[in-house]
Amino acid sequence: MLKLLIFDLDGTLFDTTRSMAACGNAALEHLGIEPVSKEVYAAASGGGVREFVMAVLYAAGQKDDRLLDAFWDVYIEKQRTLVTEELNRPYPGIRELLAAAKEKGLLLAAYSNKDEESVVNIVRSVLGDGTFDLILGCVDERPPKPDPTGARLILDKLGIKPEEALYLGDTEIDMETANRAGIPAAGVLWGYRTKEQLAAFHPAYLPESPGDILKLL
Repeated sequence: MLKLLIFDLDGTLFDTTRSMAACGNAALEHLGIEPVSKEVYAAASGGGVREFVMAVLYAAGQKDDRLLDAFWDVYIEKQRTLVTEELNRPYPGIRELLAAAKEKGLLLAAYSNKDEESVVNIVRSVLGDGTFDLILGCVDERPPKPDPTGARLILDKLGIKPEEALYLGDTEIDMETANRAGIPAAGVLWGYRTKEQLAAFHPAYLPESPGDILKLL
């Protein structure tokens, strides 16, 4: 019996390409580097902090690892303040899916590789305080996805067995996280990856819209 939905953030709950580009290009400008496109940020999303920053810097023609910390400091500073719905738009049907899940008594968790303060700020500012039963982001003491530690922590905190949950994500990292935690996965096709990329990880579902998840409920 399904009791819990775990949602990734970027590309699953929200289209955050505007937010990522605004924060990242501000960081590049601070370093005297030309901006890159929203598509670069979408392609770089999903992994850990270092992988994300390196992908953006490399796309901007920079291969000096000494720029990593300087970029990230500015990026985080901006990300923690740019939490408007204009920059972090819920995908069509997400609000309805969350409301229906709540009405049916399901627990809801949000889990991202963004830093935890940013995740909490974005989710609560756009979708409302109290919508989710648990919100997790990246913190120093917990390894990022695809390590299953965070996903297992969600299960433990909410008292849910892996088979009673469904993990919704849009990247290969999400699919691997779900697989390693033993949680059935839904590779959502409204996000930043293709059907072929997600199907390679054999998710239980490949929903084309939040409405497809509603049918599962």
